[in-house]
Amino acid sequence: MFARAALSSGGFEEVASIAVAGHDVLSWGPGIPRNETAPVDQRQLFGPGTVERLKRMTIAVVGCSGTGSPVVELLMRLGVGHQVLVDPDLVEERNLNRIYNTRRADVGRRKVDVLADFVREADLGTKVTALPQLISDADTIRVVSGADFVFGCMDSAEGRHILSRVASFYLLPYIDMGVRLDADGKGGIAQDGLAIHYIQPGLSSLLSRGVYTMDRVEAESLRRTSPEAYAEQRRAKYVTNVEVISPAVITFNSRAAITAVDEFLCRIHPGLRLDDNRYFATTRSSLVNAQTSHEAESDIPCPVMLRHVGRGDVRPLLGLPGLPAAETP
Repeated sequence: MFARAALSSGGFEEVASIAVAGHDVLSWGPGIPRNETAPVDQRQLFGPGTVERLKRMTIAVVGCSGTGSPVVELLMRLGVGHQVLVDPDLVEERNLNRIYNTRRADVGRRKVDVLADFVREADLGTKVTALPQLISDADTIRVVSGADFVFGCMDSAEGRHILSRVASFYLLPYIDMGVRLDADGKGGIAQDGLAIHYIQPGLSSLLSRGVYTMDRVEAESLRRTSPEAYAEQRRAKYVTNVEVISPAVITFNSRAAITAVDEFLCRIHPGLRLDDNRYFATTRSSLVNAQTSHEAESDIPCPVMLRHVGRGDVRPLLGLPGLPAAETP
């Protein structure tokens, strides 16, 4: 594939790069060698080859708490050129034991501002954009859609569903992560687990993999937009209880973040693994059971997301009537 120019409202513009979000995340352009057949060795993976590629990348991190904050730290240390941080919440005192680089003095500040300040003060060459909004915000979607890669670090079905649509509409490779701890009622842990999902546009999705259901998406949306109607429908048993998973401790979150970022590195370095990346669509791990397993990509695409692949800007935004159009830049 070659590209010479792109048509925009101002005429033709030079194409800076081409990217393909498949089992491998390929990219190339003027002065950027194609990474499809790049030799994978210590010099290339941990040296100039990786550094130069990451320096040119913009990566969005949606959710900047327990799993998102270590992802931000890791991407900064790897030398990613630009990070876009998305989270509407403020730092609370109960967050301090699991959000990286927060202090007691940060209580009451926006999470994205705290992490953005840390990245800037570290001065390692990473630019950062802080967006203190939900992923459903129209102008936030515009910024995230321009990223090269996105990490989803949310525990809500509604957030996952909207980010999944963003990835489909704008052809973004997407890694989702989740951590769960179940207490045994005796002071111990009955079950733990982390799940890392790599999602590529046009194949299976978090929805088709059963990570969330549309019933839960609708219930969460109703709870957010109309608490009274949500309470009434719960009383009428039209919606089931939307559980809030207890926050995991920082070591579990950090393990999830490291696994997710390692998955990202494997995707931008085809051939790093001995086996093809198609066999690692999902990674699950349990400390209690001392097990790690992998699931291959399905041959059956998600019927809900497939029809939206590559549609880009549409009205209504993401094909969702409840979302307003983004402002024209």
